[in-house]
Amino acid sequence: MIQITLGKQKDVDPNSDPLQRSQIGWSDGLSGQQLYEVARGVWVMPGSRVERERFAVVNGGGVICLAMEIERVVDVPGGRRFFEGRILGPGHSAYDRYVGKPAPNGAQQNPITYFKSSLDNRKCNCGCGKLI
Repeated sequence: MIQITLGKQKDVDPNSDPLQRSQIGWSDGLSGQQLYEVARGVWVMPGSRVERERFAVVNGGGVICLAMEIERVVDVPGGRRFFEGRILGPGHSAYDRYVGKPAPNGAQQNPITYFKSSLDNRKCNCGCGKLI
């Protein structure tokens, strides 16, 4: 699972942001959609590990404030990437386990970190039933 640790909110030029955002970072009072927009990118995430991850949680101020299911990782110029996915709500196991609780990886200098979670296990698509 991925933990996205957001820094403090700051304004950015939407013309230079690949997602055309006017702000990035975390502050109290952001809606779920606003959190999704600032947390989903644009990050340095080399390698293929990120493409195997199923869920991400967002750390704002040391507490998980959003859970999302990753549907796709998109490359942008300059070696950065962003997520496309959906916001998870109450009743989903990732939301219920992490949102409103202390960040599993604690405070991190690196905004993208990984941690093991039983929720990451998926069944193989071949039909064998093996967890991957």
